[in-house]
Amino acid sequence: MRNIDVLRGILEEFAAATGLESLSLDENNCCSIAIGEDTVLHLCFKPEAGALMLSGAVGVLPEDEETESDVMRFLLVSNLYGLETDGATLSLEPEGGIVVLHRDWGPDEADGAALSREIQRFAELLHHWQNTYQSMLEESNDGVAPFEDFDEAESLPMHGLIA
Repeated sequence: MRNIDVLRGILEEFAAATGLESLSLDENNCCSIAIGEDTVLHLCFKPEAGALMLSGAVGVLPEDEETESDVMRFLLVSNLYGLETDGATLSLEPEGGIVVLHRDWGPDEADGAALSREIQRFAELLHHWQNTYQSMLEESNDGVAPFEDFDEAESLPMHGLIA
């Protein structure tokens, strides 16, 4: 996908195939899709990269400094090489402390069906991270140190990097 006109066509095709009334980009080249009752997936075209960025909120960073530090460490380790995130990236929106999962999508040959598959794949990944994050926070609130037994070597399948 090299330009916004191609993306607009792909979005129209996707909307028609999924029964959405319309799905069009706003003045910032972005749009949003509700996934279920409580998840919103944001799509933003990045013209400089010729790619569509998919993103969604995972959760809010806790205000407790010790828990925040543990969560940030876990998120950074999870980001390493994209192995735990299926190539996506976990980031922190600095103004509101929102943990965000995002990934760029921009194949040269794309259509509405390919976008549908990517949205499904990303929505499943986002849901996984929302659940994982919520579980971490619940364990922390129960007085359990959620990262005490975290073994970086076990969580990072380095053999996956070797072909």
